[in-house]
Amino acid sequence: MKVVNILIFCTIVLSCKNQALKLNSPLIYRDVKDKQFTIQFTSDIDFVVHGRAFENNYGCIGKWKYIGDHKILLKCGEIKDPLLAIEPGYMKERDHIIEILSNSRIKYESRILKRAKLISN
Repeated sequence: MKVVNILIFCTIVLSCKNQALKLNSPLIYRDVKDKQFTIQFTSDIDFVVHGRAFENNYGCIGKWKYIGDHKILLKCGEIKDPLLAIEPGYMKERDHIIEILSNSRIKYESRILKRAKLISN
């Protein structure tokens, strides 16, 4: 009987964990201090990072995955044009770790980002 209870409990916990990672709509997180820096989770696996420093836009598009311990790995996709790698907006680091602080706040490097409200039409 104990084994059955443990199996049921594990099934419920695992299904709840998987549900928490499903996105019904895009999630946008904006830097609390620098409003021009955003991370947008566009689907269950895709993301977009966008920022602006001085006159240059920078960012990347790629895939994300939950790696446990309240952390998300962002893997920037490969660029098709190698000349873009010498552009000022190219992000040389291709892998980034996001720390989940709460449902509405995440940490990227030294930045704290807050979940932005989506405007519906």
